[in-house]
Amino acid sequence: MRFKEANISIKSIDEFYEFLDNSSLDLDYSWDFVQPIALLKKETNDPIILHHLQWELACFSFEFRGATLFSLAYSYDLVSGEVMQYPSSKEFEDAGFEYIKDRVDQVKNPLLRARYNHLLWKAPKGIKNLKYATRAIENYVVSVRKLLNKKVGKPDEKYLRVSNHYESLVGICSEINFKNRELIIGLTSEILHQRVVPFFLRHAVMDTMLKNPKYFKAVEFHGSLNLFVTELESGGELDYFMMVHNYLPTALKIAQRTNDNVKKWHNYMADCYIRLAEKETNEERYWIKQDYYTHAIHAYGRAGNVEKKKEIEQLYFELKPKVRLPGVKMQFDVTEIYKELENHAESIVKRTPETIYSIIMSGRGIFPSAEKLRNRPKHPDEAILNLGHRVDFDRNKNIGSAGSGQNEPFIDPYHWEVQGIALPLLEFIFAKGIQSGKLTFENMIVFLKQYTWFGKPFSRIDLGGEDIIIDWIKLLAPAIVEYFVQTKSTFENKLYSPDYTLCIDSLVLKLEGLLRNFCEQLNFATNVTGKLGIQEANISQIFEIEELKRYFDEDDFLLFKYLLLREGGINLRNNVAHCFYTHHDYGRGKMHLLLATILRIGKYNFRPEKP
Repeated sequence: MRFKEANISIKSIDEFYEFLDNSSLDLDYSWDFVQPIALLKKETNDPIILHHLQWELACFSFEFRGATLFSLAYSYDLVSGEVMQYPSSKEFEDAGFEYIKDRVDQVKNPLLRARYNHLLWKAPKGIKNLKYATRAIENYVVSVRKLLNKKVGKPDEKYLRVSNHYESLVGICSEINFKNRELIIGLTSEILHQRVVPFFLRHAVMDTMLKNPKYFKAVEFHGSLNLFVTELESGGELDYFMMVHNYLPTALKIAQRTNDNVKKWHNYMADCYIRLAEKETNEERYWIKQDYYTHAIHAYGRAGNVEKKKEIEQLYFELKPKVRLPGVKMQFDVTEIYKELENHAESIVKRTPETIYSIIMSGRGIFPSAEKLRNRPKHPDEAILNLGHRVDFDRNKNIGSAGSGQNEPFIDPYHWEVQGIALPLLEFIFAKGIQSGKLTFENMIVFLKQYTWFGKPFSRIDLGGEDIIIDWIKLLAPAIVEYFVQTKSTFENKLYSPDYTLCIDSLVLKLEGLLRNFCEQLNFATNVTGKLGIQEANISQIFEIEELKRYFDEDDFLLFKYLLLREGGINLRNNVAHCFYTHHDYGRGKMHLLLATILRIGKYNFRPEKP
């Protein structure tokens, strides 16, 4: 019930107290208690009564969630950097706590007694006492039982309150390790097995139990999975969205906790995703349908259901051509930014070729640093975006695995900084350098030979015992020469259409070999054990070699992963190796990223020559 539905007139403090005692179990939300306080404050000028009402207002402005006490409002002080809150139990006047102590002895309503005792348990040291926690627990138990048996017009709201009070109850029990566990287990069983209780309340109780593993043992989940099966096979209208996002993840956790067969629950999960996909018939929402298919495929895989997995993979394949994503076009005036970048490039190109290549090699002033991205000002709307479900598509309309790209905290802002700053700046540097004759394939190859480890031939003995010399300069030079020839031809003949396919394909496939050979020269193992036996590590596994992180810092790995992996990056190696690019994708910008990355990998020089 809402207070406005009660149609009650309150003219005195005694009437207010009587209203609280009679109606606390009926009111739905904490703010329903605030309205009568506000009405009564208008009816009196008595300072003592006003103080009492203010303390009551503070009491009902707190919200309990498990063992945590939340205030009504929070604000951030930009000057001090402190988080302010109202009300605050730390700033609650001593007289206010004395008032609550008196009220605890006066009230009869168990829910009021639970709230007042809970607040006293959360009070500062000197007031806080274990007896308040125990009394709160006892009164929460009584309140929950009364609510369960109470007939109301809106049962769902009643059961929602039961869920909240049960969560607060268990929070205190876990906090103090309440010894009378039989009382709590008995109440839990009553809720779970009462016939009229809706499934969302049963789930909320089981979820709360899982969140308090020290208080609820595995044996206490016995039979709880049957509740999920009953709901799934009830024949009624199921909320499949709640099933896949809330209910079945809880069932999986219970199955793991009780050593039950988890494959069965993955199968249920997949079936529910298929039901959701079947409901998506609007072509504009086919991308959502595809996402549901993706989750179903993964779930059937975890369930070991090969036949169903293959069936949905076929549906996924047939759906892909029909998927369309709505586009949003935003126009920005970048004239001033590009002018600044051009001026910066001109100042760089005035230096010697060795200095220009060294600047690109360092990446400073060109690529965003991890520290800059970490400390970047965040827009308030970003927090809202984090609440949504993110779906990442690659260029072939395939959806990444769950969470793909979300484990890299900087990857999206990194992408936009590379596209908006790094690529235009590199374009200006190389264009002005090549046009002026300052940068040539000859001096770049000489730079790599003299100032990087690529110029030091590396020997390896093959299975036949023959000594094989690996000369990276000879492997890299053809692509570098091709790039300079294509680019210079473009500037000399405006009608010439450059083609960077050969040089991009060549350099992309060399990057993994460069990193692997770097590890080899430092004696870092690059072999891993897989299903086919011992084999060479792939690029993702190379990035996980711990010793490699001593040589390449966080900024280096941001660039490497952005260029070569899928997680928020452009996945260049995969797109080239599997021929996913068309000729339109082989732009000069990708070549500039490759040259910058090669310089970054080569920033060390093994066995340096004496001056």
